[in-house]
Amino acid sequence: LEKVVFEKHEELWCMAWMAIVGSTTCTSAKAEDDEYCAVNGESKSLSWGYAKTGSFLLPPALCDLVLNKNMELGHADDVVFRRVNSKHGSGTVGVLTKGEIDRTEYYVHALKLALIPWIRPQLYFDSSAS
Repeated sequence: LEKVVFEKHEELWCMAWMAIVGSTTCTSAKAEDDEYCAVNGESKSLSWGYAKTGSFLLPPALCDLVLNKNMELGHADDVVFRRVNSKHGSGTVGVLTKGEIDRTEYYVHALKLALIPWIRPQLYFDSSAS
């Protein structure tokens, strides 16, 4: 999971990328000597699933702190909304939507989309390679 704040047309937008690595039979992987291998050891042939969350425009007060004060978004959120450790709570998306979407819910959609190759493996994985 990688949260991204990007500038577009002099505005700041927030979104996140989700990436999942796994074999055709196992979606758990661990790093070994800077290479990924399936935890269950069944396959060294790994596949990736990618997706992203929706994007949303950040308000000017947050943009100012992120761009001009070099603050991380979570810290800027704490300052603007007078919260503590917001990035471990509802997140910026939670406070901006007044709880309609919290940080966890924001990421779940992208996670499910990134898992599509394992949900429908017959469409993504070569069955002769198993």
